[in-house]
Amino acid sequence: MPTAAMALLTASFSFHFLTVVVVVAAFEDNHVVKEFKNIQNDFGKWKLSLHPEYATTKEVYDFNDKLELLDLANFDSMKAKADEFNSQLRRLAYERMPNETQIDYDILKHTLHTFLEGYRWRQYGPLNSISFLDGPVGLPAMLVKHTPFSTKGDFADYYERLKAFPGMISQHTERLMRAVANNRTHHAVSMLKVRDQFKEILTSKPEQFVLYQPYNESLDQITTLTGTERNNYRNGAKTWIKKTMDAYKKLILYIEQTYMKHVRTGLGVGSWENGREFYRATLKWHLTTDLTPREVRDIGLREVSRIQEKMMKVLRRIGFKGTIREFTTSIKGDPRYTVSSKRTILNMYKDIVEDKIEPILPRLFKDIPKFPIRVASSLRDGLPADYQAGSKDGLQPAVLYVNLFRPSDVSIPDFLPIALHETLPGYHLQRSIKELAHLPLFRKHSKGSQKYYQVPYDFPDYNMFAESWALYAEALGEKMGLFSDDYKLLGRYSSDLFRTCLLVVDTGIHFFSWSRDRALEYLMTYSTFGVDLLENTLDRVVTWPGQACGAKIGELKIWELRRRAEQRLDWKFDIREFHAELLRHGDVPLQAMERIVDNWITRTANSTVCGSASTLDLWGPYRLLTVVVILLVLF
Repeated sequence: MPTAAMALLTASFSFHFLTVVVVVAAFEDNHVVKEFKNIQNDFGKWKLSLHPEYATTKEVYDFNDKLELLDLANFDSMKAKADEFNSQLRRLAYERMPNETQIDYDILKHTLHTFLEGYRWRQYGPLNSISFLDGPVGLPAMLVKHTPFSTKGDFADYYERLKAFPGMISQHTERLMRAVANNRTHHAVSMLKVRDQFKEILTSKPEQFVLYQPYNESLDQITTLTGTERNNYRNGAKTWIKKTMDAYKKLILYIEQTYMKHVRTGLGVGSWENGREFYRATLKWHLTTDLTPREVRDIGLREVSRIQEKMMKVLRRIGFKGTIREFTTSIKGDPRYTVSSKRTILNMYKDIVEDKIEPILPRLFKDIPKFPIRVASSLRDGLPADYQAGSKDGLQPAVLYVNLFRPSDVSIPDFLPIALHETLPGYHLQRSIKELAHLPLFRKHSKGSQKYYQVPYDFPDYNMFAESWALYAEALGEKMGLFSDDYKLLGRYSSDLFRTCLLVVDTGIHFFSWSRDRALEYLMTYSTFGVDLLENTLDRVVTWPGQACGAKIGELKIWELRRRAEQRLDWKFDIREFHAELLRHGDVPLQAMERIVDNWITRTANSTVCGSASTLDLWGPYRLLTVVVILLVLF
């Protein structure tokens, strides 16, 4: 055979052999990714099944006939199932996954590992399932609001749920009994409001209880039910609601007569046996980092000093010579900074959101979702404001609830940072983008139980990301030119200072054994808010150890990553693309956030268009196969 022909044959054989190798590798990669996505999806379904009431609120109706299982034996069965998912995950070839899938893998791995590490603490916080922040008080009204009642099957499911209610309430009692036996109970401040909360929802007759509401008019609209079936449903509902109310009363009685006599005397969980170590675990759960309580406290002290210095410069600039607290006191009652009319306050918030923030939002963001939001008065006293997401279809608008129980106490300079934090570009924008993102099931519905008493034996909800984004959003108001005078700027710094103080107070109470008086004195000295809000805040900090620290720690990380991106990309840095990349992944732990930004920096640096990103990584397991097909066509 001529040499040239032999060389051509050899080259042809080598090319086709390489083609086969590449095709096989591509299909192997695809198999790994597909297997991972199956694990991810199965985990998401199982996790939702653990919290059927939450699933209902997210319009997932597969578990509408069930309530959450709170039996103590469930601790072990949940761990066994999580171990099974973790084993499946470990068998996958991580290195064969594309970048995007590796990030998803890392988050699922972190979720499972966090839960399994928390198993050690199952007999600590998870036993205290009742407080003024937790428990089944609001559950009946929530279920009636979110459960569909349009078919015969809907009522069949709902009836099964009613039958499960008495047992679920009794399981709360069993948990509290175990907490007493283990000498790991709440402090009294976590329980003082509970009795009145329960009595507020109970009625003298079952048909007056909120759970009976669907059996009034809604049941008559189901034409496929006979009159006898409707009567049976109504009579059965009254029976089970009566048993439910009896279970509630038994729970209240146990709290009053036994639990309250055994509440812990130490303010923080550090007073429990191994309590300081338990607090380290709760802090890690909330922050998704290994920062120690001392490190968190030190960060708080440094940040408080830095923010105070900025505030003092503004005070000197406007000619005020006193302290920050003295300035706050001096403007109370001043008609320039206070409003007594509730309607006026609500209209001012509406104006801030619609006329001041929305028009300039495109400067910093692209592809902004158009989910509606309205402003209303808070239904309960407590936080200055609260955000409630709307429905996925946008028909039910999101709501910014503003605390107007003492309207004369609110300060106009606080309105703008609250609006930025709770609506745009804070919670509302972040939640809206998450709603539209193509996320795995367990991350799309990441909140899970939303019961922080279970920490650290619970799957992390990564709410730290949402909290830190909302605090970062306040700072963006400066970049957007919204703080047009020094008084508004002081309102912004005041909000930042308050959340930073919580790093010091939370660690102080639970790790450094601070008294309530010392914690309140610190907040009164270094923050600007009134004593009522600070008292409520302390009650929350005592009840949910570690939760208040997430916002500031996460916000500092976002700024660190933004500075890194600006320095490495220089003229290629595009703030709109940076924000889009941060938000499109939903709520994530800090380690994943860092990798997401670093990957984006690399793609952007290698691209030829400012702020754009190469789509090569997004091809996933098909990218090699695509190259092979192109080569085959060419040759």
